[in-house]
Amino acid sequence: MSSPPSRQSTIIIEPRSTKFVPPVASPLPLSQEDQEKCRALLKDCEMFHKMSAGQLKTLASRMKLMQLHKNQILIQQGTPTKSFYLLDNGEIRREFLDPGTGKRHTVEFLIKAKSINSMRVLSGDPIHSTVRCVSKDGCRMFEMHRETLLQTMRQHPDMGIQMASALSEEVRVASKKYATPLLEQRQQEINVPAVMIAAGIESYYRSALNAQINRVLTGVSSEMFPNMHIQVPVRISYITGFKGLRSLMDRTMDSQENSENSNENQFALRLFMAISPGVIMTPISSILEASNAGHLNNEPMATRWLRGIVARCGREIVFGLGLNQLSDYWEERWQEILGRNKTSPVISNAAGSLTAGVISGYFSHVPHNLSTYKLLEPKRSYADLYAMFVDRSVPNIVDSALKSTPMFAESPTLAQFVRYMTATIFPRGLIVRTTQIVGSFMILNGTINYLQLREHKKFQKLINVPPLPEDDINKDQNVSVYSGNRKDDAIESTSSNSQIAATSSVVIPADDR
Repeated sequence: MSSPPSRQSTIIIEPRSTKFVPPVASPLPLSQEDQEKCRALLKDCEMFHKMSAGQLKTLASRMKLMQLHKNQILIQQGTPTKSFYLLDNGEIRREFLDPGTGKRHTVEFLIKAKSINSMRVLSGDPIHSTVRCVSKDGCRMFEMHRETLLQTMRQHPDMGIQMASALSEEVRVASKKYATPLLEQRQQEINVPAVMIAAGIESYYRSALNAQINRVLTGVSSEMFPNMHIQVPVRISYITGFKGLRSLMDRTMDSQENSENSNENQFALRLFMAISPGVIMTPISSILEASNAGHLNNEPMATRWLRGIVARCGREIVFGLGLNQLSDYWEERWQEILGRNKTSPVISNAAGSLTAGVISGYFSHVPHNLSTYKLLEPKRSYADLYAMFVDRSVPNIVDSALKSTPMFAESPTLAQFVRYMTATIFPRGLIVRTTQIVGSFMILNGTINYLQLREHKKFQKLINVPPLPEDDINKDQNVSVYSGNRKDDAIESTSSNSQIAATSSVVIPADDR
């Protein structure tokens, strides 16, 4: 006969209540030290940062202290909002259970603050996500009941105005999203000395990588820094030309868009303006290329620079788009990914240049190879040079696979098509070429951005104007702000520092706390 279940077993199998019991704050008033902490937290909170010291003191005096242990739930999704909280010490985690899929998500907000549930406390709407303490030593926070806050606002009506103003400002600043289309990107007014310094530095990097690319393509080593007395000034003119022409094209485009006879086909006009700098700067680029090829082409420089100019023009169009519009486009997107803080403008500028460099390096590589081959072997046709490029680019493993596959072995035309596609999609020397473009973009855009930012700060100190947020200094540059007469505009006369963004699309998410 089996023995009856023990008392301990009976307790284990009894169902436990799953009803959420909210933690209770201490009924005692806050100490003077805690009230000071509470005022500081309120001042940092998006809802209350515009309030006066007296108003913050009033709110702090009505809050209560609360302690949570690790994994204790503070508020639960779907329950009514009865309080808001300020986190003094510890870490919390917000989790949202999607009722449609049953999947649990960790929640983060664009507005970073130590407040919890502050966005819903006025309306009393159901809580959006469950919040629990995850710190080993627990969490220390301050609580204010919803009714206490509403009563305080009724007693001090000015508080409501300050709260509404503060929330509107925070939503605009923290939730805006830049989304300027590629061909509508506008650059800062160029700082010519900054561009020249950047181009001088980059010319040595470019010369060394060009020598390496030529070695990969031809198998012949050459001097890393040949004819630098020609390369440096020409490269400075080349990069300054790209930046200056883009600024000129931007001004022309702005005038066209603002005129009464605005062209309806804006896309075609923008595309023409975007590719024009590459076409115009091709002769200067040809001189630079000819300076690196003297060891294999002994023609006079007056003749040598013309070799490969057609293919080089295509390469320069891609380079110009990458250095200008594409770098700005990706910098803008990286700014949104990385967030806006003191270091993000520098990091997003580097990330944008890197991304644009990878794309430009890939699409400009085949034209670059053809222009190089034509420069080194000017008597051969482009078709002949492209066939040579394919023969040198296709790996042996691909040729072996084509020969061993009956379908390709029986159809030389199809096999040749596969070889041409392989060489075009995976060209020889791609990694070195892409590394060169990435480095050039990062050196040029990074140096220019850094020097222009320093100049901007100096100018602000000179005229005693409070500085803009660094993300606005760095990237808010899509529309010029000036007095109406450019010659009389003080900010315009000091280079690039009068630009702010006004044309980017702004997206404000609907999520709140």
